[in-house]
Amino acid sequence: MSVNYTEHYLTVSRTSTISLKRVTYSVPSRLIGSRLLVRLYDNRLELHYGSDLVQTLARVYASKGCRARNISYLHVIDALVKKPLAFRYSQLRDDLLPSDNYKAIWEYVNAHLLADEASYYMVKLLHLAKQSGCERQLGRFVAASITQRQLPAIRECEAQFLVIVSNIPTITIKQHSLSAYSSMIPGGLHG
Repeated sequence: MSVNYTEHYLTVSRTSTISLKRVTYSVPSRLIGSRLLVRLYDNRLELHYGSDLVQTLARVYASKGCRARNISYLHVIDALVKKPLAFRYSQLRDDLLPSDNYKAIWEYVNAHLLADEASYYMVKLLHLAKQSGCERQLGRFVAASITQRQLPAIRECEAQFLVIVSNIPTITIKQHSLSAYSSMIPGGLHG
């Protein structure tokens, strides 16, 4: 039996990336510092930690003599929330923006807000996109607001896109009669 993949052992960098065949891939930040077995197929990478498959990534090919990237904000946004300024200075910043709408939003906030505020806004917006699962709709909403020269507050975006479903279980309580309790006491209640 032949295999159609090659195996590589790679350690996840502190920037939550691995590099293979001149391509940099982002991986979930929980794997920083971990040594992974990477099975490299023609169309994908399978990342294994120990015997567990922890992630499958689409394979990217680098052009001859060039480097390429496959970066997802979904992998690193939870870590960036703790240090939003790291977004501004990240070498991968432009790759973290998932669409042209988000690139336009970054250009706008970077030009109209203080550096700290712009980074904070963008990281919170990306975090909200991950939490809500409404990345495309959220990006369109904020980009449309910007065309009208109005930047919606993060709280406004949360109110519109973050639906919190409360999962309160229904509990049925059966109250036993007092006579049932008295039957458990030898001699009864007065006994």
